[in-house]
Amino acid sequence: MAQSKEIKEILAKLQTIQQQINNLENKVEKLNTTDIIEKLENISTTIETAATKAVEDKERQRSLVLIGLK
Repeated sequence: MAQSKEIKEILAKLQTIQQQINNLENKVEKLNTTDIIEKLENISTTIETAATKAVEDKERQRSLVLIGLK
């Protein structure tokens, strides 16, 4: 009987540990998702900045060409 009680206690502890592991895995997954989203937003901002600069450079070149033609 005592062994049965000990086994039940051990199983309960193992179950608690398993739940804690699952909770940690969920937190890690959320952190990874948040990190990925943040990096994608940074990439998006970088692309926007580069595109804006490219358009501005092109407009500047066009203006210089027009000035040169006058």
